[in-house]
Amino acid sequence: MYAVFVRKPTTLQEARELIEDLTPREVNKAKREIVVVREIELSDAEYTKVTGNLTNDFRELKKEDGGFVEGKDKTVEIRNKDTGETFLIRTEGYLYPAYVGYVVSG
Repeated sequence: MYAVFVRKPTTLQEARELIEDLTPREVNKAKREIVVVREIELSDAEYTKVTGNLTNDFRELKKEDGGFVEGKDKTVEIRNKDTGETFLIRTEGYLYPAYVGYVVSG
């Protein structure tokens, strides 16, 4: 599985717009092989709160969520349990979303 990430976006909307603005060539160059190590489901209210300000610490994240496994980026999938919307986080050892992204075709 592959994903494209942006570094330290302030909101999920900002991350989405930055990724959508990439050309196919830029996506191909930026995509990273990932492994989802954890999934976190949030209510719609919690999801809206988290995605509205990604610079805050996110209590569900753990420092060990970051790093690599078998050469792939470790990621956490965040899911809105009410709508099914998802996005990915690479923590890089922090307790906030250092990198935010979406799955892309490989």
